[in-house]
Amino acid sequence: MRRLKQGSVLASAVSIALATAAANAAEPGKEDTLEFIEVLAKRVNARERTELAEPVLTYSEEYFQRFEPLSVGEMMKRVPGVTFSDDVGEYAAPSLRGIGSEYTQILINGRRISGSGNDNTVLVDRIPAELVERVEIIRSPTSDMDSQGIGGTLNIILKEGAEFNGGIYRLGGYYIDGETRPSAFVSYGHTNDAVQWGTSLNYQERFNRKQVYSVERVLDGEGNAEPEFKTTIEPDERDTRDIAWTGDLAFKLDGGQELQFNSLFVDTDRVEHEFERAFEAEDDDGDLDSGAEQTNQTDAFRERNWMLAATFTAPTDGGNSWEVSASYDRTEGEAKETNYLVDMDFDFASVGLNTGDDILPFLSSFNDPQLNEQFRANSTQFGHEIDVFDNIDSIENEDSEDSEAKAGGKFKWKFTAATLSVGLDYVLKKRDYSFNVQEIDDGQLVTLDDLFSIFNVDDERIAGFVQWGLDVTDSTKVELGVRGEQTNLEITSTVAGPVADAAAALSSLGLNVQGNQIAVDNDYFELNPTAHIRWDATDSLQLRLSAARTVRRPSFDELNPTLLLDEDESVLGNPTLDQETALGLDGGFDLRLNAEDAVLGVNAFYRRIENKIELNGVGDAVNAIFQEQIDDEIEATQYVNNPNKGTIYGIEFDLSYPLEVIGAPNFHVFANYTYVHSEIRDANSNFPVDRRFSMQPDYIYNVGFDHLIEGWALTWGSSYQKRGAAEEWVDSGAATKEVADVTFEGNLEVFLEKTFAERYVVRVAAQNLLDAKRKDVTRIYESAAQYNARTPVSSEIDQEESDPWIILTFRSTF
Repeated sequence: MRRLKQGSVLASAVSIALATAAANAAEPGKEDTLEFIEVLAKRVNARERTELAEPVLTYSEEYFQRFEPLSVGEMMKRVPGVTFSDDVGEYAAPSLRGIGSEYTQILINGRRISGSGNDNTVLVDRIPAELVERVEIIRSPTSDMDSQGIGGTLNIILKEGAEFNGGIYRLGGYYIDGETRPSAFVSYGHTNDAVQWGTSLNYQERFNRKQVYSVERVLDGEGNAEPEFKTTIEPDERDTRDIAWTGDLAFKLDGGQELQFNSLFVDTDRVEHEFERAFEAEDDDGDLDSGAEQTNQTDAFRERNWMLAATFTAPTDGGNSWEVSASYDRTEGEAKETNYLVDMDFDFASVGLNTGDDILPFLSSFNDPQLNEQFRANSTQFGHEIDVFDNIDSIENEDSEDSEAKAGGKFKWKFTAATLSVGLDYVLKKRDYSFNVQEIDDGQLVTLDDLFSIFNVDDERIAGFVQWGLDVTDSTKVELGVRGEQTNLEITSTVAGPVADAAAALSSLGLNVQGNQIAVDNDYFELNPTAHIRWDATDSLQLRLSAARTVRRPSFDELNPTLLLDEDESVLGNPTLDQETALGLDGGFDLRLNAEDAVLGVNAFYRRIENKIELNGVGDAVNAIFQEQIDDEIEATQYVNNPNKGTIYGIEFDLSYPLEVIGAPNFHVFANYTYVHSEIRDANSNFPVDRRFSMQPDYIYNVGFDHLIEGWALTWGSSYQKRGAAEEWVDSGAATKEVADVTFEGNLEVFLEKTFAERYVVRVAAQNLLDAKRKDVTRIYESAAQYNARTPVSSEIDQEESDPWIILTFRSTF
């Protein structure tokens, strides 16, 4: 892999950018068809104020652009209440209010989209930031929206041709840890009285390299160490290529009618390499039982999305209007994980381990980082290369096809001081999924017949809504609505031979195995009311109060009615799961301060969640049957609806303010802070403990500034994001509980922007300047008493960190 020095990369990129700017600036007679500064370097440091009754935060692309985010994920880390639980340097699955990405609904142009994952998660790091016009954070939904989004909804609005006449382009270079990656973007649009159209194309490559280590210690459940441990060293590299295109076409017809088409295509290729060395030792009656091995893992992913949508709107007499729409989107995903394994001849005496009696003194001499460093420093003679085919340990193959066809219509009546909307939506979601594992047998790859998952889903939903809006006074607006959703879910799953042999055990759980298949049909209906009120107390102060009932539908992994066997866990899906439901309240205010782009916002929220889906042990009687017929060491878990109600609550602040009071109107500060908390009793009856929702931090905040030096046409700024610690709860079985304490260090980013000739902009931005780390300390408990006393039977620390990265970009128009 070719490596370039940082200085040469930046110098070359700056030279190219400045030379291009000079050449274009010298071009005579070129008419400015755009307001170039507005398009390329507009300073926006606050969210936009909306006149809606419901609580919606709107951020335009200019709010994010100065820090040069590559993806929607990198945009989202700057807005209130958004967290990511991904690895360091990754911003894939956003979580509003920190309660898990499964509680966050992702929309594109107001529509749900399909995805390759079985957990219904849409990975927003695949959507380039350059394609986005604005982002809306919908804290509480209206009845004309899908009822999902207990934590909230993220609506990504793509660029359209109506925004401008002319084109924009951007060239960029990305540098991290000796690696460089290019990016490029071009967009063109045109509009006139009869038609408007636009198209955008983005190409980018992303790279992330991490250093990971872990140390696992075995304990006795009373706080004392046992003479046994394992430590690993694991460099990790991730290389991604994204190609994305979006297009729109709108015809303006007679009588104010409009026919609009929108399309989107995203193609992502990604390769991950993990190079793990593992060292373990234990006392065997005074002898040292030790071993070392190297495991290389290569993951190759390919995901492609297509989306096409059409909308026809028409006004009628009296200010009334009607609209019909249809859309289709499809996602195809392929993943292949190849694992290579080879034993290493490591001299444990080089770290002071000669006999089993040396282990406890060795463990007491070092903390976890020091212990790991003993092996890191003494294993430098081992490289990453492995004889590829001779040392294959396993190959995992995963394929998915996911599609959603939608159609809908609505009619809106307008009265003197009110509006009434009624509508009907239809959605047909289809999913086909397969997973299998291959291993080497007599020099040949063979597919295991006891470790696979194959299922297909037909998920049909019909929804109707009524929405009433009333202007009570010039300053008070009320919006009431109700949405009914009828769902019919059909799942057919092919089960492994050992699972089919355990048909009796599955029948006791309500699963009927016919041959090697389980077919399930489940219907449910939900009625979800919404209510919103906005009161303009003054010209500067808006107050809002909202109530809404929202849902979370089970993921396909949770519904898949088969026992998926694995070395580490065996999980039984449950197609009889109910939807999670929540009653939510939001209340707050927006205050415009006495300066441009100066705003203070405060919002308090509360959610009461029922039927929360969690893993739980299947019970001794059923597990005994699995152990007898499948595997005598199996500890199966099953997805269940927690009978205990959970609550989530918190308060969100955001502030943006120019420092005019000290005579610095071009120095703008911004900040947001979210306090979050939750409570629920664990579903596992063997662990009757009250806890927070898994992976919810105590707080999330972001602070920063930017400063315009007008005489130099130069802007610079910085931003810092931080989230609090969280606990991740995992059921290891009916009799054990795995709990991880997870901490993330903060991310510091800076940018420097220079404008030339009012139409050329050069930016340098850098992220992760503090080498942020993620640390997981995982403990396994065998009783609630052990958990309350914090005396686990094992403890493992995992830590990862990534290097800073720098991006240089050049923007202009044509």
